[in-house]
Amino acid sequence: MRMFFEPDDEDGYTAACEQLVGRFAAWCEEHGEVGGPTVAESALDYRHRGTVDGRLGLWQARHVEEFLLDWLPRTLTELPNEPSADGPGTLRALLRFLRVKFPR
Repeated sequence: MRMFFEPDDEDGYTAACEQLVGRFAAWCEEHGEVGGPTVAESALDYRHRGTVDGRLGLWQARHVEEFLLDWLPRTLTELPNEPSADGPGTLRALLRFLRVKFPR
């Protein structure tokens, strides 16, 4: 699966994101991991739209920090009486999933 998308390749990115989030959700269920699809999609959006390199599977400490402390709070809306999303837990599970499924 392709893990790099140019900024103007929205169709390619959207299709890959949907497929990745679906695979991630199935993987979480199989492995007993906490992983919300909304947060996972937001994380992939951050790597595609919020960083200059667009590499979905490459995460460094600075990416984790910026996603959790800046991107996620600005882009995720939580509704009253709905369970809160586990941003750190989902990102941790997503990074495990990416490491297992797409090793470098």
